[in-house]
Amino acid sequence: MKKFKKIVLSAALATSMLLGFGATSLVKPAAAEKVGLNYYLSDYDTRAEAIAAGKEWVQKANKEGVVLLKNKDNALPLAKGSKFTVFGKKQDDMFTYLERAGLKGNREALSFYGNNSRSPSSYTPISGNTTANGKAIGETPVSYLQKDSALEATYKDYADMAFVVFHRSGGEGHDNPRTMKWNGKSVTDRDSAGEANQPVPGARSMDDHYLQLDQNETDLLAYVCEKFAKVTVILSSSSQMEVGFLDDPKHYAYHDNIVGGMWITGTGHEGAASVIVGETSPSGRTVDTWARDYKLDPVWMNFGNNLVEGSYQKKGNLYANYATDDGYMSSYRGTYVIYKEGIYLGYRYYETRGYTEGLDKAYTSAAGEVHGTTTTEWNNWYASRVSYPFGYGLSYTTFTQEIVEKNYNAGDALDKNGTITWKVKVTNTGAVSGKEVVQLYYTSPYTTGGIEKSHVVLGAFAKTAEIKPGESDTVTLTMKVRDMASYDYNDANKNGFKGYELEEGDYVLRLMKNAHEEITNVTYNVAETAKFDKDEVTGNTVENRFDKVSNYLLNDTKVENGNYYMSRADFAGTFPKTSFREDMPEWVKNGLNEWEVKNGKQTRDPALDQNDPEYTEVMPTFGAKNGIKLEDLHGLDYDDEKYEKFLDQFTRDQLVELSTRGNYWTGIDAPNLGMTKTSNIDGPYGFTPQSFVGNGAAKDYVWLGDVTLSAATWNVEIAYERGRIAGNFALWGTGEEYNRIGGFYAPAVNIHRSPFSGRNNEYYSEDGFLTGKMAAAEVRGANDKGFYTYVKHFAINDQETNRLGICTWLNEQSMREIYLRSFEICVKEGKTTGIMSSLNRLGYTWTGGCRELLTDVLRNEWGFRGTVVTDSYMGDNSNLSNFDQKIRAGGNLALGHASVKYNGGSATTYHYLRKAAHGICYTLANSAALNKGEHPVKEKVIKSYESGSAALGIVGVEYRFTVATAKINVEAFPDVKAEDIKYTLAEGSKQLPKGLTMAENGMISGVPQKEANNHKITVVATYLDESVAADFYFNIISADGAIIYRPENANLGTAYVGSSVILNVAEAEIYVKDATEEEIAALPPVTYELGSDTVLPEGLTLSETGVIYGVPTKGCRDYKIKIMAKALGYRSVETEYTLNILNEMLFFPRTLADGKAGCSYGDRIEPADCADIVKYRLKDGSKLPDGLKLTEAGYIIGTPTVAVTDYKFIVEAHSAFADTLEAEYSITIGLSFAKGLTLADGKAGEEYLGDIAMASGADNIKYSLKKGTLPEGLTLSENGEITGKPSKAGVYTLTFAASADGVEEDEVTLTLYVANAEVKEAKSGCNGAIAGLLPVTSALGILAAAVALRKKKEN
Repeated sequence: MKKFKKIVLSAALATSMLLGFGATSLVKPAAAEKVGLNYYLSDYDTRAEAIAAGKEWVQKANKEGVVLLKNKDNALPLAKGSKFTVFGKKQDDMFTYLERAGLKGNREALSFYGNNSRSPSSYTPISGNTTANGKAIGETPVSYLQKDSALEATYKDYADMAFVVFHRSGGEGHDNPRTMKWNGKSVTDRDSAGEANQPVPGARSMDDHYLQLDQNETDLLAYVCEKFAKVTVILSSSSQMEVGFLDDPKHYAYHDNIVGGMWITGTGHEGAASVIVGETSPSGRTVDTWARDYKLDPVWMNFGNNLVEGSYQKKGNLYANYATDDGYMSSYRGTYVIYKEGIYLGYRYYETRGYTEGLDKAYTSAAGEVHGTTTTEWNNWYASRVSYPFGYGLSYTTFTQEIVEKNYNAGDALDKNGTITWKVKVTNTGAVSGKEVVQLYYTSPYTTGGIEKSHVVLGAFAKTAEIKPGESDTVTLTMKVRDMASYDYNDANKNGFKGYELEEGDYVLRLMKNAHEEITNVTYNVAETAKFDKDEVTGNTVENRFDKVSNYLLNDTKVENGNYYMSRADFAGTFPKTSFREDMPEWVKNGLNEWEVKNGKQTRDPALDQNDPEYTEVMPTFGAKNGIKLEDLHGLDYDDEKYEKFLDQFTRDQLVELSTRGNYWTGIDAPNLGMTKTSNIDGPYGFTPQSFVGNGAAKDYVWLGDVTLSAATWNVEIAYERGRIAGNFALWGTGEEYNRIGGFYAPAVNIHRSPFSGRNNEYYSEDGFLTGKMAAAEVRGANDKGFYTYVKHFAINDQETNRLGICTWLNEQSMREIYLRSFEICVKEGKTTGIMSSLNRLGYTWTGGCRELLTDVLRNEWGFRGTVVTDSYMGDNSNLSNFDQKIRAGGNLALGHASVKYNGGSATTYHYLRKAAHGICYTLANSAALNKGEHPVKEKVIKSYESGSAALGIVGVEYRFTVATAKINVEAFPDVKAEDIKYTLAEGSKQLPKGLTMAENGMISGVPQKEANNHKITVVATYLDESVAADFYFNIISADGAIIYRPENANLGTAYVGSSVILNVAEAEIYVKDATEEEIAALPPVTYELGSDTVLPEGLTLSETGVIYGVPTKGCRDYKIKIMAKALGYRSVETEYTLNILNEMLFFPRTLADGKAGCSYGDRIEPADCADIVKYRLKDGSKLPDGLKLTEAGYIIGTPTVAVTDYKFIVEAHSAFADTLEAEYSITIGLSFAKGLTLADGKAGEEYLGDIAMASGADNIKYSLKKGTLPEGLTLSENGEITGKPSKAGVYTLTFAASADGVEEDEVTLTLYVANAEVKEAKSGCNGAIAGLLPVTSALGILAAAVALRKKKEN
């Protein structure tokens, strides 16, 4: 197998960097040279090798992305053989990887956490597009450890280190909660679920949030620190967490015994183990600022639903004057978010404010100002706000960094169009090998009240190679001078210019360990302010495009909510306030409604098209027969005239289909265009079974993990390799011939605006520059394999709450310097040919239909060429996605099914459809969609070369025979002729029979001089550097005749133990040249015996007549049997046969026992009937329902999480000496109500709210009443809510059903107690009787007594 070699990919990366990084030419991917039928070839000879390379890359990135936060007294690494205990319910595979790394683990602790009865946990499930008020962490309460004596007895034997794993998850469709409360049944913000008024299970307080330790975790950490002298905390989370417990002695969870802290993102467990044992010295760096208290972060004030939950009508980010009667926002048009922090996001805020507050000035915080700690005295303001800075990470060794060469000296004036180049020598001054990250930041001159500027901004970075102790590595850092320009969107410096400005003054370039710790600096000067009104790549005008968006906060929001952006001039005075319940201005409402669809019809005035900047009355050409195919466009400039002639060939229907049908596909099947539909996948994590929407099931896949882990390496080579690995796998697709994947919806380059953003695991960093550089490298890696990338989500899609249509407001400076920066780098340096728009709005305009974004900035300013696909197309009638708006804005493709509804037959519409087609064709023409070979490897000139038997030869008689039988791949190589193939004997082959020779043309000739029987030679057919071998068998006999023993098939096949066997090996004959029939009849008989060193398998016998017979008693595989053929007067000859003897096996399918989602399951595969030991496995491509697994012994166990009906999968039964058999099994998993579900008591005449929506196993579960009658006045909704005012008291026994399409329903019987409103609750006596009740004479009195007795028993 080709190893995943750094040297190969590094060379490719170097080429990419030379050609693309910092290029000043228009954006254009490099053309590929066609080889045979393919334009793009895999680096690996087989799909399996590509998969193996992907796994190897994951291991490499894992090790390099781990960030060591704390290492007190060099507690890490641990010596191999050290003994450890791992704590934490969600430790995943941490134990396994630690043991594989050479440590010895406490298996009793592993067993404890794997047994839910010993270590129970509470969860509050959440899915879909919603807002979470709280979310239970799910850690086991410490009381279960304290009472488990068997567990505690093991600690002393595994005490070299205790690891505590804290896990946090994220998810598409919802952000992580900023409170820890719920209503006891639901964590969503539906008002019908009831007010969230109690802590979620395990929370310390309702006012805590998801990214701090809850009570169970706090107790666990204290417990472990009490039991163990050394404790390391492992943070398995793609978002940063509040970690004051690592460095603040007065933090509520701090303990002196915490000696280590490590961040591994969500998927770095294997790398963490390598770091822990010292195989790898940690070199990962944080990609975000780890704030001490997220409630003090400026983004906290305006994020998500602005911390107002319980109702869509009352939500804090819902326009107060735009809610509809149904309690939901009007067609994705009613919510907003305002980025009031401006450019001061993450380190830009903390480093700048820390500098302005004074790094040498002690800071006293008010009691309770910094949550989670009682510390009030800090070294400075910065220390009170930050635990770990951006770019931070520890190593096991030490380094020095020295600037050894620079092209500008200190004090020099900078050329505004120049490039600053530093060479930095990094020396390992420690005792172990390691890698170092070199970081260059710049400080621009700032004038109070002028253009907002961060104190430091990341301008360049590089990672060294592995450096041995005492050795050095020199890295080169480059940064364009104009990249230090700031975007003045409002002419803050009053010089009459809006745009990028490099203001006059001193610029300090700082070599730093991270965003906070400086190593050295050099000061340069800009003598005169430079104004950049042209893009450096395209030369097109750069100007304000989003004034309405920028000025909305300043002009159209409530004064009391703080209608200003944060300013460095007065951080305290301009600190953001929450924009709560703003009113929607009329101009925003009109903008939202411009493309409104009502009753399936577009309401926009058709005449408005005449105001379109590209309005035309000239219809394009359709259906021309110019004979141009898609592949003829490969490598051509976007504006090449051949594209216009190619587009003329489209029919009207083809233009519409190409742009409206993009549901995980790009392109259409159009023979006249030489185009076939090419599949796409969703790919932020690489390739998973869930990625292959519409592409069939892959037998195996390449999982690449959280992209945040790649970002934490700070290594663009790692990122490039990630893209190239993805591209290699895509070339192989699902493994079938001619199958490939054209592109993927990745990388995702939105910004970690808040640590609570639900999809931070898909995004890289809080910094647009770091994000852009890493993502651009990934894009280049993918492009180099013809794998196009849809870089997403364009743009400003940095939260999941109300992501469908939320109005996003921010100023253009922050937009261009942070949120668009990553996309710009991917376009200009990555040369992506794909962009995915987002589901939010920029201002009031859906980003997928925003001309300023998709045309003015993306295409005209940056020079993007290719396809813009929408994020999920929400439907023509959604009033969010709008196809007609999209194509006029510069979009190309709908991710879903769309239709033309506006001016459908107009020339303007077809003009835009043609433009959309142009971009799509450009993407496809520069991708592996052009590959036509069976597999993505170099096409072989020699299609096949088959072995065979040579013609019979006679000693002393002229002989001629040709082995020139290689078949040429004429389709791929029509110019290659048969005479171009050369034939030679293979190295190590037997020589030709004596007297024969072989020419290069494959002709064997001569006069054989000696007899030969089944004489095998190996011949190599060669064309240039390509060669294929085949075996040929020669039989040379004497003129007087000879025995020829030439088996038709030397493989005797398979026999079975215990079954009668009759095998004929009597295939020898005596050959005498020109013998008459009488002479042949007189020839002696041929007899057979076992050849040299041959013993038949037990139970078998060989007869003289050449029959192997008997009943075999033992199994064997590939058993070699030599048979000697004899005849009187002739030389004996020998040949070899192969035989398999296997045990019989019977294996039958069946339907397994039914199960329920969320409930433990156990059943067994029908045992195979076989004398041998049989093991079981799933057939490649088969998958069990989520939560279940198949053991080798045939048991299906686990806890299923999803309901399925008649779900089929294939099981293989296999053993050493039996045929592998397969059988189809089916299983049904039904819905399941949560255990312990009860109904709240009610009172007659009072509002009642009950909720039975506690079934699991499917989305969109509906609830109904199966038996019984609800009290009069109450109703049950399909979503499981019981509401109304019961009019009559009573005890009601009710059976409810939970159902969903296509799966088995579940039932639960509950009792609903409705008391008389006039009867007060009774009090219980100490003996279980009902005390204080007068004799009752009515049913209501009896009911009240029953309620009181029930409460007594429950207590």
